[in-house]
Amino acid sequence: MSMLGWSSLQGCGLQTRSIESLQRLQQYPKTVIVEGTVRDRVPLIGQSVYELQDSSGSVWVLSPNPNEVPTIGVSVRVEGDVHYQPTPELSDESFKTPEDSYYLKELRHHIIDP
Repeated sequence: MSMLGWSSLQGCGLQTRSIESLQRLQQYPKTVIVEGTVRDRVPLIGQSVYELQDSSGSVWVLSPNPNEVPTIGVSVRVEGDVHYQPTPELSDESFKTPEDSYYLKELRHHIIDP
């Protein structure tokens, strides 16, 4: 994807967000742009997930194309839809891990030049 495409996206009101800010969204799914470094990858049947980390936290990204998942250590910009998946209750106190409850469904990604 060319940088021109990303520029036009940001001109339509989408600005790069911190990963930590995804937890404060009020409605889901919501399309966002985040940037970070790929820290882990997990292949699935017909798709893949990868962990994207910035200075504020990390989020798992569900990629529909397992052949185009960025490699570990690469910096990428991702446009995706934020989804919330409630964590099952682990005790009577309804213990939840919010950082594990949010994920991105990737629409597209772009490798950021080093």
